[in-house]
Order: sequence, then structure tokens, then C-alpha cells
Amino acid sequence: MRDPHNQAMLRAYLTYWRTHPSAFRFNQWRQMDGPAEEREARSELMARNGVAFMQMAQKSGFIRRDVPPGLALIFGGSAIQFWLHSQVETRDALAVTGDEALNDEAFLELILRLLRAD
Repeated sequence: MRDPHNQAMLRAYLTYWRTHPSAFRFNQWRQMDGPAEEREARSELMARNGVAFMQMAQKSGFIRRDVPPGLALIFGGSAIQFWLHSQVETRDALAVTGDEALNDEAFLELILRLLRAD
């Protein structure tokens, strides 16, 4: 089952960070060294909205139900963030087995295959 809304959400998340590298770097700093109160408040807001979205995706049969919706959110978001800041590591890990490098679209499709309820 394909759900263009969920695919669009992941694509928009990746595209935003890809086109706003300064914001991405600031967000990485904020996660590592930012003020704890700000981080907690932002995390609660993001989790509340993101988990609700993942719950809807599970109810529609798009996202696997055997993964808690909060973890599905974290898995997708963290994979995208790692993809963006670790291109060298990703390239080298794929090269070990002779797998070809991925572009953003192929990477998003891979994330969706891992999360999808197919």
C-alpha cells in the first residue's frame, strides 16, 4: 500500500533540512548542547504532533503496527538526519559490499520500505 501523504511528509522533512543547511547545523547543535528547557519543550511539541501523524499512518495501514508510533517517528527522522550529515560514512558502508550509492529519492524509498506495513 502506498500513501502519498506519508511519502510527502518524509520528502518534505528531508528537503527542508537539505535546503536549509544552517538550520540543520543549528538543530544538531541544539540537540547536543542547547538549553535543556528549550529542547524538552520542542521535543514534547514535535512528538505530540509527529506521533499523532504516525498513529494515523498506522490506522490507515501504511506504517507497520508492530513498531510503536513514537519509535516509527524517531526511526524515520533519525535515518534522514544521519543520511544528511553522514554522506561519507554511508557511501563507504555501501561500498564495502559493492552496493551503489543512493540519491535522496532512493534513500526515502528505503526508509519507507522499512516502515511500511506491506
